[in-house]
Amino acid sequence: MIREDIFKYYLAKVNAAEDIDVKKLAGHTMYKSPAEIENIVKEAALISTRNKKAVVDMEDIALAMDRVDLGLETHVTMTKEEKEMTAYHEAGHAVALYLMHPTDDVFKASLKSRGGALGLVAHNPREELHTHNKEKLTADIMVALAGYCAEKIKYGTTSTGVSSDFRKAMSIANAMVWNFGMSNKEDFIGDFTAIPKENMSSKLKEELNQETINIMNDCMKKTNECLTKEWQIVEDMAKELLVKEELDYKDIDEIFKKYGKQQLR
Repeated sequence: MIREDIFKYYLAKVNAAEDIDVKKLAGHTMYKSPAEIENIVKEAALISTRNKKAVVDMEDIALAMDRVDLGLETHVTMTKEEKEMTAYHEAGHAVALYLMHPTDDVFKASLKSRGGALGLVAHNPREELHTHNKEKLTADIMVALAGYCAEKIKYGTTSTGVSSDFRKAMSIANAMVWNFGMSNKEDFIGDFTAIPKENMSSKLKEELNQETINIMNDCMKKTNECLTKEWQIVEDMAKELLVKEELDYKDIDEIFKKYGKQQLR
């Protein structure tokens, strides 16, 4: 309710359309501060003015949120093959997020280049959480690995586009083992980064690093199984992305409903 009130306050300062759904906007701006919401409304007003529109509408606000959260769109010329592989990569992320994540929805899947990335899938948390359990972190890893898995299933090879995904996934897995006591071994409990380096044996470091690798491999296996089982959905979503270049939650939800699938809750 607080974010709804903040949106109402700042929208009252611009010439906003009466049918703007502030409840929906509040749901799409989890963790946003009042200053960030103000920035979104101001950016939306600028977009509306540049497009010579009489009022700020939901389309303007959606574009403003993309620019604030995802960065400015850049124009990158991809080959047909690159664009297709990127579509399958992002479709893999989206399917894994929709079917395997316990706390996040799919906000958007896109082939538009932002921040150096050729495409993206944006998460939207369903509620503000200030601590994260093992299930949530494991799901984050599986979603991060899904682009790689989709490329591998479709083409039998992968691209350098998986680099940032791997970095994210391994960083989470490493923190689970070294910081949070979330290893699959029950006797690896504690924050091992608190142990002075000179007091930690090479054997212990090797075992902890192996646990990180084990989490990665286990998540990779589960993600691969999910995408293989639901491959027709990946195919449909990749094709839709190639046609439309960008899909919002409603577009993505419709694809899953066609197959009788519901989002993990």
